[in-house]
Amino acid sequence: MFSYSKDIATLEGLLQGQTGNAVVLVGPQNIGKTTLGKILAAKMKLPFVDTDELLMLEYNSYSIAQLYLDIGAEQFRAKEIELVLNLDFNKAGIISFGGGTHLYHNYQDILEKTTVIMLSPMQIATVSQLQRIVAAYHLADHIIWRDNVAV
Repeated sequence: MFSYSKDIATLEGLLQGQTGNAVVLVGPQNIGKTTLGKILAAKMKLPFVDTDELLMLEYNSYSIAQLYLDIGAEQFRAKEIELVLNLDFNKAGIISFGGGTHLYHNYQDILEKTTVIMLSPMQIATVSQLQRIVAAYHLADHIIWRDNVAV
């Protein structure tokens, strides 16, 4: 399991010198992308964007789960795709994708230009298994394995 206090410094070290393009956090719901993103952004003095928070702001919603129920899956995903495609991935910063964002659209062209951190609750035995997962989700294949985190 990812330990914030233990592994933030490791991630910060791996990302040190990251200039120009964004760092994108992906993974399932409630794994800690927003928390990790806010910590990394503060430590690295970079802007932080959370796609779920942007969606909630746009619809004046108090909860991403409630918003999903209110507008329905199709409209939710369409708006999410529009929002992501309008983000500037060419600027340094930390961007946290919503839990399913990377699964419902092929963002390969965007993500190839970024550093992708994939938070995963599952134990993955080998880097080659992780690379197959990253390829299946059209994520950048520039990864470094550390515990349950791929950078």
